[in-house]
Amino acid sequence: ETHYRSLLSNLLKGSHQLILGPYSRNGNGESSFKCWVSDGTSPRSITPPQSLLKKVLLEVPRLLQTRTSGVSEQRRNNLKPESDENDRNRVLSERKRREKINERFLILGSLVPSDGKVDKVSILDHTIEYLRELESKVEELRSRKEAVE
Repeated sequence: ETHYRSLLSNLLKGSHQLILGPYSRNGNGESSFKCWVSDGTSPRSITPPQSLLKKVLLEVPRLLQTRTSGVSEQRRNNLKPESDENDRNRVLSERKRREKINERFLILGSLVPSDGKVDKVSILDHTIEYLRELESKVEELRSRKEAVE
């Protein structure tokens, strides 16, 4: 915003007298408007050329946007390595977690009698079944012990 204002100010300060008008710089309080003369000797329009206006109105915002997007891109580039490092750490942590789970399933599968299936669901099903069998055996042994006493 301030860059835009200073650019306009510099453009207008450096503009030719014909662009700004003959009374634009006098500090006497007179009007900047020139009276119209009908004899045909009056100078052509004293307004700024449309091309200059168009350039200022179109180019300056584009330059500001480019400058702003360059800063945003630089910030994104500065954040990228950090976020990439975080992603890499997260992936490694997840891989280690899965490896531990798979290792525990293998240990569990080796402790529980099964029919040779090694998928996780089968291992869990066989473990549940085996634990229920063990619970019933423990219950049976307790009842026998109480009967003997």
